[in-house]
Amino acid sequence: MSAEQLVTGILTDRAPKPAGHYTQAVVSGAHVFGEAVAMRVIVINASTVGIPMVSGVAGYLIGAAGVFWAAGLMVGAGVRLALGLRHPRR
Repeated sequence: MSAEQLVTGILTDRAPKPAGHYTQAVVSGAHVFGEAVAMRVIVINASTVGIPMVSGVAGYLIGAAGVFWAAGLMVGAGVRLALGLRHPRR
């Protein structure tokens, strides 16, 4: 196992999905490994700041109960979409 494969495995094993996919796609290009790591850090930091801010604004505009109802509706819509997915044949 090369050092590149080891670091790729470590970075993509527990990463959020967009960051993990971006890291896997870019690392296969080999020479832009630092850019992949930087992009992963940017995505994680942006989501750490952005999600609470958006939730706070939504809570201010529609109230806490509205935020919980909206989150429940989004989860329900995601479940419905996920149940419609089919496993690809191999």
